[in-house]
Amino acid sequence: MEKMNQSKTGMVALALFVGVIIVSSLYQYRKDFWIAYDWKQVLAIIIVNGSHQNDFVYEYEVNGIQYNGDGQKRVDSLGSNIHIGSHALVFVSTSHPWLSSPSLKIIPPWEPLVAMLILFSIEFYILKELIRPGRSAQPS
Repeated sequence: MEKMNQSKTGMVALALFVGVIIVSSLYQYRKDFWIAYDWKQVLAIIIVNGSHQNDFVYEYEVNGIQYNGDGQKRVDSLGSNIHIGSHALVFVSTSHPWLSSPSLKIIPPWEPLVAMLILFSIEFYILKELIRPGRSAQPS
């Protein structure tokens, strides 16, 4: 019985882990879609340089409203020339101005669909195993 509880605990942890990946991927795909769909470039000011020298936070203004965005030096096109107070051009969605990115990522529409299909299939399988009828906690 203890082994079954450990097994279920591991499956729940795995289901939560895959769920977090799904949610963060959906957010990133949504963000990339809207920025690629109706982008414009605006001037941003770097306000925070990350502690690991990888991440940075920038501030920009659209229609008189201030927004913040973030990026990663190793991924985004701004490179390692980033320091607090420096200026950079960032891509912003005109219809969703709170969505921004230092680099424009144009991905084929089928790519997120395939990735989400795989992730949802994994999640479905894990949940099916967790609630599968016929598994009882009775000792044999």
